[in-house]
Amino acid sequence: MQAFVANIPWNSTEDDLRHVFETQGIAVEAVRIMKDPEGRSKGFGFVTMDERTKIDNVIDRMNGHPMGTRALIVERAKGGQKRQPRSA
Repeated sequence: MQAFVANIPWNSTEDDLRHVFETQGIAVEAVRIMKDPEGRSKGFGFVTMDERTKIDNVIDRMNGHPMGTRALIVERAKGGQKRQPRSA
């Protein structure tokens, strides 16, 4: 089960994000914060949990949860969908 997480503070690490979820009793398998080509955070990422985890419960508990000075935005990840190319 995977959640899309946005509004992550720029200086946060994957360990920081994992810690926020785990302190809420959520068993995290993997965390990935997306980065630009220079290695800077893009402010969003993905948290993967055990497939027995109820994603709706995670969204209810974590959407709006504070992380630093921000409130996380947590949604169901839209896996497998092709993204449209951005126009220039």
